[in-house]
Amino acid sequence: MDKSVFKCGSKNMKNRKRFLRYQANVRKKLKYGMELSGECPWCGEASLFHYDRYDAKCCLSCDMWLDEACGDPKCPYCAARPRTPSEAFFLEDNKNPYQKERLRQNYQHKNDGMLRHNRIRDQNTERKEKEERSRNAGVYIDGTGNR
Repeated sequence: MDKSVFKCGSKNMKNRKRFLRYQANVRKKLKYGMELSGECPWCGEASLFHYDRYDAKCCLSCDMWLDEACGDPKCPYCAARPRTPSEAFFLEDNKNPYQKERLRQNYQHKNDGMLRHNRIRDQNTERKEKEERSRNAGVYIDGTGNR
């Protein structure tokens, strides 16, 4: 039995992370279109992709559209098509440009909540310590009435 298969190390974890990132990219591409069989006429690689939103073929390695835009300004596909397919993927990923700001503000909200919680906790512990001191004010150390 080969023990190297069962080794767990940083190299295997890096490969797993790379594999998961690859799977996420494949799922992202499948959400926006489908891969086509065949080779690119410009670079010769088999990385053709049909982008459903713009109803156009593109090569992902060349980062070029293979179908020309029709030029009609009222065309729902060609009028809004970006210059490159990578730009189209970038625009699809950033549907909400204010998401980063919203997350930052949410973090600040959580941070403020934590500070408020710590302040209230400190006030409560001080109050309890005061009550404890006032309760112990009438208690004598040796029991004879002398302090």
